[in-house]
Amino acid sequence: MVVIPARNEAGSIGVAVRSLPPDSVIVVDDFSDDKTADEARDAGAGVLSAPPPLDGAVGKSNACIEGARVLTSRWILFADADTRFKPGAVEAMVAAADARQIDFLSVYLKPEFKTLSESAIAPYGVALYFCGIDARANPASAFNGQCVLVKRDAYEFVGGHRAVRGYVCEDVKMAALAQRHRLKFATARAPKLGSVRIHPSDFARNAVLQLAETHLRPESRVFDRFSALELRLAEIEAALKHNSEMLRALLKDSVARPPERARGA
Repeated sequence: MVVIPARNEAGSIGVAVRSLPPDSVIVVDDFSDDKTADEARDAGAGVLSAPPPLDGAVGKSNACIEGARVLTSRWILFADADTRFKPGAVEAMVAAADARQIDFLSVYLKPEFKTLSESAIAPYGVALYFCGIDARANPASAFNGQCVLVKRDAYEFVGGHRAVRGYVCEDVKMAALAQRHRLKFATARAPKLGSVRIHPSDFARNAVLQLAETHLRPESRVFDRFSALELRLAEIEAALKHNSEMLRALLKDSVARPPERARGA
């Protein structure tokens, strides 16, 4: 009942698959250049190759279409390759959605950072993302596609990923379709159910893309502000990465070189 679209996720996809219930995962290899398919298969997932994209389709939606096509379960969980789930997480999400009669549930997992630069600037990337949405005025804007549970009949009723295949922010568009058809959707923060690797630049890029997809004019000063912040985040991340590499090199050098004896000792 789990679909993971994956492109060049070797080194990550195996952990994601093993964190989910056995024999429950379909990985759709989206034209990877690495060993993504082999690693997913070794971890116990069923592996499909993404078909040639439909007209106007963006890669992720195209892979999700193929994964959903072969499943017959009542619920489908779409998860990114960098998600990690605790035991019982899927069952807990299904139980919560069932109890509240939710058709589309977006789950915010615990953010996970790997590097010093990610830990340092991720809060700014997250802030930028939430500055780009207005969840009160437009609840669909907070819908996050990293971990989305859908009820099959509702998903098929709105057209599934086929209906949003031309959108970069397909998650937000999916929630908007649910809202239009008076289906129930929700977002939930559930850090105890699992984690997801966060790249700060992803939040910045998604905020800018979402503004663009809501027909914000390119000449708008707000658009320029988000674009400038995205660029600045990338510059800061690069600088922190460079500095951390220099620090590691200095520490390694100081350990390798024995201290000099003081004169006269």
